Amino acid sequence: MHQARFVRWSPLVLAAACSVACLSGCSSVADAPDAQADKDAEGESLQGTLRRVVISDPERGSSRFDYFLELEGGRWLQLALPAQPNFEPNSRVIVRGEQSEGAFDAASMELAGPAAEEGVGTQQAPLLAPSPKRVAVVLFNFANDTTQPIDAARAKELVFTGASSSNAYYKEVSYGVRSLVGAADAAGDVFGWYTIDASSGADCAYSDWGTAARAKAQAAGVNFGNYDYVVHYFPKTSSCQFSGVGQLPGKYNWINASGSQTIAHELGHNFGVHHASSYRCIEGGAAVPLGGTCTANEYGDPFDVMGSGYRHLSGYHKEKLGFLEAANVQTVSAAGNFELAPLEQKAAGVQVLRFPIAGTSDVYYVEYRQPFGFDSFRATDPVVSGVLIRRITVPARGVLQTKLIDNAPTSTSFTDAALAVGKTFTDAAAKVSFTLTARTATSAAVQVSFDGPPPPPPSACAAGESELNGHCYFLTTTAQSFTAAKAACVARGSGWSVASVESAAENGFLSSITGTTEYWLGGTDSAVEGTFVWPSGAAFWSGGLSGSAPAGAYASWVSGEPNNTGDCMRITAGGPWRDASCTSSYRAVCEK
Repeated sequence: MHQARFVRWSPLVLAAACSVACLSGCSSVADAPDAQADKDAEGESLQGTLRRVVISDPERGSSRFDYFLELEGGRWLQLALPAQPNFEPNSRVIVRGEQSEGAFDAASMELAGPAAEEGVGTQQAPLLAPSPKRVAVVLFNFANDTTQPIDAARAKELVFTGASSSNAYYKEVSYGVRSLVGAADAAGDVFGWYTIDASSGADCAYSDWGTAARAKAQAAGVNFGNYDYVVHYFPKTSSCQFSGVGQLPGKYNWINASGSQTIAHELGHNFGVHHASSYRCIEGGAAVPLGGTCTANEYGDPFDVMGSGYRHLSGYHKEKLGFLEAANVQTVSAAGNFELAPLEQKAAGVQVLRFPIAGTSDVYYVEYRQPFGFDSFRATDPVVSGVLIRRITVPARGVLQTKLIDNAPTSTSFTDAALAVGKTFTDAAAKVSFTLTARTATSAAVQVSFDGPPPPPPSACAAGESELNGHCYFLTTTAQSFTAAKAACVARGSGWSVASVESAAENGFLSSITGTTEYWLGGTDSAVEGTFVWPSGAAFWSGGLSGSAPAGAYASWVSGEPNNTGDCMRITAGGPWRDASCTSSYRAVCEK
């Protein structure tokens, strides 16, 4: 039986959270016949899928997350939470609490099963072959506003076919491996206009509107199961103080009568990347590249579609989405001189320098831009004459904003943020300096120097893998039987198998990267009941429920385990293990 991870918030914290206003017009439990609500000591109990939407507000330079519970029939119920959940979005959860005006006040939340396949915690492996995504565009308006600001042909042009369409954008920035297509028509699918029964009014009930619009489209014969992503497009509505919002990550986005750039931005969230911020620092009353007091502007990076410009994604975002190959990213482990090719076009050599800051989860990324396509810079633009430096905090799980360093801080704009030839950026705390020594139209020469010991050597693990003590680990994204999961690990190449755990430190590391999702480990007792062995054949437990670990072996079973539920085993939230039937479905931790 699956053991749920449980989170409870105190009544005091919950009361504070409940005072926070949420978008009104959200589905109520009473309105939702598909909500299976049970009463217990903590109030109503609801089960569904946890959804997260990032609300973009470029005019205010900020953003927030909205959380919802998607119920069995597809309706979304907004959740009032005191803090961000420690579960991945798109996980099946049970939420307990009470219905209040416009939202459901959650007193506790627990996992109801393995997390859904979407995730943002790990970097995607390089996409070496075309990976088209099927997109449906749904046009809808309101009972009180039946205007149609664009027709289907214009919508198709914005998303799929126009020279500056979202599709054209992703094809260019991914070097041709990511495109947007339709399911019925490869050139793009647009449905509607549909008039929903709701009014735009004073409330921005975008999730309810989307549910109603999809219901109209489904009644007309549209099968949304055929699509990876759905763009909901509606007339300009003043009650929604955004140009667009999107799940991070997930299938849906909502567009408030905006254009291709906004659609590309929200699809970026759907794919799994956050915003591109700028980073301004003040020390002694003067602006400096780094030092003193620093603040981030949520959308301040003009050189990334996830910021304020319809420009190429940053090198970090391209790497995260799998658009760059291993040869394109150089992790700096020793002082030296490096040549960077421009980021805009596919290259065989290095396009991004990556410098991890020792003792932190922060990393510097350095890249070079030149005029091409969506990066339609003028020859006189400062970005063309320098390199861009960003600082990124890379958490073990989840995703955060990038921060563009201002290497020309005396101006108020970040359009001149590039590090110019002959100039040096220094992080005294990290004891590293970057100097642009020369540049041409085809390359930039960057010198990296250290004031102190060099950083640790680069990882031998590939993109999307994690490293500990010379071992590489990879988290599969599909829940499947142990046999299928083992085959997926072995298919990664020589030396790969489902992971073994030989110490508390290794188990703690695996717990940090798996989080609240349960994953197969490589131990089984299929040969001798009650004696668990790793793929190497080494026994680490003997005697079943009342057994023990052999001398020198490590084990971390939940109390009362292994209880002969099955011949395989999984790591659970927090690190303890449980046995499981080998035909159950979980993702797997692969190791070499």
